[in-house]
Amino acid sequence: MPPCSTTKKNPNDTVILVEPDFRYFFTALSVCDWSELFALKNFIVAVQTGADVVVSLIEKAGGFDHCAIVANPAHMQHATEYFTALSSQISRNKQKDKINSATQERFSKLWLRNVCRNLEKFATFDGVNRYEKKCPKNLPFLILAAGPTLQDVLPHLNELKKKCVIVAVDTALRACLRLGFEPDFILLADPQYYAYMHIAGLSAPSSVLITESAAYPAVYRFDCKEIIVCSSMFPLGKFFEEKLGKKGELSSGGSVSTAAWDFARLCGANEIYCAGLDLGFPDFQTHIRGSTFEEKIHTASTRLVPAEKSGVSALFGANMIYEKNYAGEPILTDNRMKMFAWWFESKCTENSSIKSYSLSQKSLKIPGFSVCQIEDFIKKSDVILEKDEFMKCIFHGAPSQSELSERKKSLPA
Repeated sequence: MPPCSTTKKNPNDTVILVEPDFRYFFTALSVCDWSELFALKNFIVAVQTGADVVVSLIEKAGGFDHCAIVANPAHMQHATEYFTALSSQISRNKQKDKINSATQERFSKLWLRNVCRNLEKFATFDGVNRYEKKCPKNLPFLILAAGPTLQDVLPHLNELKKKCVIVAVDTALRACLRLGFEPDFILLADPQYYAYMHIAGLSAPSSVLITESAAYPAVYRFDCKEIIVCSSMFPLGKFFEEKLGKKGELSSGGSVSTAAWDFARLCGANEIYCAGLDLGFPDFQTHIRGSTFEEKIHTASTRLVPAEKSGVSALFGANMIYEKNYAGEPILTDNRMKMFAWWFESKCTENSSIKSYSLSQKSLKIPGFSVCQIEDFIKKSDVILEKDEFMKCIFHGAPSQSELSERKKSLPA
């Protein structure tokens, strides 16, 4: 029966009714009086929709911290599999929100300091929104993450650069530059000092760096072609952005690789390829050779604490479990990386027109991703002209210097 007593006490709350089978919904309409529910200001009916759609509705209605789930097992027996999947997604989102809240609480002082020190530069730099929906349909994106399988792709990057736009995350940059390869874009969104260390002492004169207002201040001095910024995920950064102009939001799933994928989506890419997105430890390796992480454990190693010991700690220090890779073989991973995989899975469902691929069968399998052999990717047609046009995009909505000066005057001293 409709929860009329609950809605009477909270008439302004949003009520979402979920039913995966339209026949049951219309049958219920014929035997119960639903007039009070339909009279509510915020009443949403999710009939025969995917679980991801329901999750999205909950997020838009106020989030999982302010949500009460009313479930009657007797009314769910006809679609047990659906409601089990929905319950699983809701649990994962609650866990994600808890992690995000804990992260904001832990690093709030650091973000405050960084945002204030970067404010002037953040105000003057262009935003990622200048590339929004500007990508030609036949221009794919390639995301370079720092997983061990990136090693298989590195020798082919100069050839692949003719086939696509290449976005490298900060942790993968050092390995690329060792081979003399500069990606089209570099993405660094973590505000901590150790994230800056991934690019410290490096230079990429032909690359565009994407960062945000809370990045470690030295990031803004990186030697590159240009620096552009994305909208901040932190409250103070959002406040300043309201005064200084929108930069373009990149959704983050807790990893810089998720932000890189979302940048490709924002640009309008129809095909997104990923290399080194292992989300696990194929062949018991943690990172690509030559990464900052690997160099650090070798530099800090001693006779009593060798690099191998640090590597084993990284592998088995968390709650490790075995899952399947794209070849159906077991791969060692953990709950944190599984959450990243779920983020990609949910985004693939939300953006069904975008085709996502992994360039390695050894990576953790992400539902919604397909496998593409490197050899097949190399055979794709060159898109040099289309890529050049895309890279020249200019955001005509960027404020002038006089406008920026006026906006700065409105900021608190």
